[in-house]
Amino acid sequence: MSGGVDSSVVAALAAASGAETIGVTLQLYDHGSAVKRAGSCCAGQDIRDARAVSDKLGIAHYVFDHESRFRDSVIDQFADEYLSGRT
Repeated sequence: MSGGVDSSVVAALAAASGAETIGVTLQLYDHGSAVKRAGSCCAGQDIRDARAVSDKLGIAHYVFDHESRFRDSVIDQFADEYLSGRT
């Protein structure tokens, strides 16, 4: 769950249908520096929003910290390729 409307509505529909439903959010950025920043996707306020929706729906919510893996596999590789003119 990103904390946005789309994932929240899908979670609500799944829960209302009787399906076993849980919320999962991947933390992809430094949570500390993004705590109050909205729309940063996958950190800070977005995690809080996803948890609040899950609480309201009565479903479990889990956050998995993949910040270092995302930085190493996506951000750093993109930056290297960008600097080499290959994007």
